Amino acid sequence: MLLIYLPSASSRTEYIFDTIFNHEYGLSFRVTSDVNYFLNYQEEKINYSNKRFQNELYIHATYLLAENCIEPKSISVGKKNNCFDVGAGLCAGQHGMGAEARRSYE
Repeated sequence: MLLIYLPSASSRTEYIFDTIFNHEYGLSFRVTSDVNYFLNYQEEKINYSNKRFQNELYIHATYLLAENCIEPKSISVGKKNNCFDVGAGLCAGQHGMGAEARRSYE
């Protein structure tokens, strides 16, 4: 089972991760805000926060999923420093990704 670390879960983050992992990919997942549990978990895991812990898949959290309102947003997508930059989102070219994995994003 995939473990996802969120410092604080909300109905919005639960909905997004359920849509992506359960409905789109058919993966079972669990969300935790317990750092020690996350660090000691030995199976697949994703860290969605503002702090990298180890060599896990790290997705830098953005403000979008933390908001409690719905309003129009201007989203820009671009490549910066060998990374895809979506707002302040996922940077595929850093955070311990190997050269082969980075090439697939370039």
